[in-house]
Amino acid sequence: MPRQALFGVAVLLVAAAASAAPQQDVKIEWKFKEGDKFYVEDTSTSKQTVTALGQTQKQEEKTTTVTSYTIQKLTTDSMVILMKFEHVDVRSEGAGGQFSKFLEKAKGIPFTVTATRDGKVKKFEGFDVFMKQVIGEDDDVAKLFKMFISEEMFVSGVEQAFGFMPDKAVKKGDTWERESKIPFGPFGHFQTKSNFTYEGKEGSADAIAVKQTMRFAPKGAIDFGGVTIKKVNLNARDATGKYLFDPEKGRLVSADLSMTVSGTMTLKVGETEVLADILVDQKGTSKVYDKNPVKSGT
Repeated sequence: MPRQALFGVAVLLVAAAASAAPQQDVKIEWKFKEGDKFYVEDTSTSKQTVTALGQTQKQEEKTTTVTSYTIQKLTTDSMVILMKFEHVDVRSEGAGGQFSKFLEKAKGIPFTVTATRDGKVKKFEGFDVFMKQVIGEDDDVAKLFKMFISEEMFVSGVEQAFGFMPDKAVKKGDTWERESKIPFGPFGHFQTKSNFTYEGKEGSADAIAVKQTMRFAPKGAIDFGGVTIKKVNLNARDATGKYLFDPEKGRLVSADLSMTVSGTMTLKVGETEVLADILVDQKGTSKVYDKNPVKSGT
């Protein structure tokens, strides 16, 4: 047999042996140390369409935040994290977008989060200070604001950022689940089951895909002063995303999540009931940095 043919057979045998060899389990775990500080830049876009009585209103919003996280204390089963908004920018077009501009006043407000090592929030401190700085002393505005921006929303965000880790070593194709509750403004929440799959290496990072099954639980009738939302029926679809995790630093590199929410809302204006169709497309991207990615003063 010619030497080239022998070499080719040898290559095939080596490749076959490599593919047949059992995959090595990978331990994906946080490697935080007390005093560690990093920055997360979150960019979320939302496109909303509401159609009622033959008229359509559209709103597009892009929110960019930079949040610093400082690991203040670590124990065997918990971590205490100082979380602070370093930059908030809200840009919106269409009806109702100015309400979110209140969030820009959140810059510099600290929150203290006590969580388990697998990302379950046990205590969240600072929301009252946040409300006072953002809203001031206007109780009526505060009441309305709390319908859309709640402490529960912040807790849910932290748990999604820190609560995706597997509880044991995994190999490519392995799956695990997490259940959570995701607030959806004053209308209710989505009871969510997240199915994670370890996809192996993507460059030097560990890639984790997520697909979410979401069931909407409405709050019931909501009074907005002259307008009552009697019933809300929503469905979420295409709720998917991907996490990239740095095994050397033991922390996230990036995360991408998106979903589409559609459904109907029954409103009562005076004695008249109106049925509105709702469509919301949401996309979010998070990137982790050692330094603040936004220049000082911007």
